[in-house]
Amino acid sequence: MAAPQPKTAQALGILIGIDVHATGAALVAIDASGQVVDVRQLWQPAEVASLAQACRVLKARWSEPVLGVAVACADPAQWLDLPLLFAPAGPQLQTLGRGTARALAEEQRGALRGCPDCLSVTIGLTLCAGALRGGRPLLPGGSDPELAHLPVVDGGPRCSCGQRGCLQTVATEFAWQRRAEDAGLVAPLDAANGQDPAALSKLGARAARGDAATMAVLAEPLEQLARGIAILASAVGVHDLALQWPGSGANDNLHQQLAARIRHWWPGGRAIAAGQTGPLGSAWGAALWAQQALGDRHKS
Repeated sequence: MAAPQPKTAQALGILIGIDVHATGAALVAIDASGQVVDVRQLWQPAEVASLAQACRVLKARWSEPVLGVAVACADPAQWLDLPLLFAPAGPQLQTLGRGTARALAEEQRGALRGCPDCLSVTIGLTLCAGALRGGRPLLPGGSDPELAHLPVVDGGPRCSCGQRGCLQTVATEFAWQRRAEDAGLVAPLDAANGQDPAALSKLGARAARGDAATMAVLAEPLEQLARGIAILASAVGVHDLALQWPGSGANDNLHQQLAARIRHWWPGGRAIAAGQTGPLGSAWGAALWAQQALGDRHKS
């Protein structure tokens, strides 16, 4: 699901999807056919004013009205004033979870085409999931189903939510990096430096080669992650799954290792695909959500 090159808009109006992530935001403009016509990236923490300015730029570049805007984010209330700030009579704003936005992009334009009952899981600094039923968000308002805080390890590490043993304490890229440090596979980080992409790349490369020490470090987290994903997939009643690996990089070895474990715990599952990496997937999915909402309003 690589980013298409900008092209001439095919309809009198565009729809804008925005993915707000930890370090900035990605904006995608689509035409009436759902194809991407423009992409913008913001490389600083997103604010309402900066997103409004980016929307104004997209609107001006295409000289077309903005028919709808959707934001994939963790805090929908933060962006409610966005439409009015970039247009005098701003379009209706839609919000949804980042995982659900990715699921929409995968189902309509990516690895899960033709799979309307599906789950998308992103394995990054945190864990994020989105579920569709009949090609539409499973939960009200496009909310994401909970994956990160599934309890999987009795008496495990304390999570930011206050519980112990949540899935994200053992199965995120940051947790993997810490395990690799303890095993002497990567150099320890200063606590202030947080995640080291280079360290994750090294882990990914070693896993791709099937390095025994690396796979031993990742074996337990992959097993816990597989159990958690299988629990969620069974609970929401889906049949197909896409996995995204934005930081450590999707490689065949890691994907196959995790997919095999998921199949063990989720025998009723069908496709387990490697999905889109990077923020474009969520931004595109948000734009498609805005398009669906516009169509629903026209039908009513």
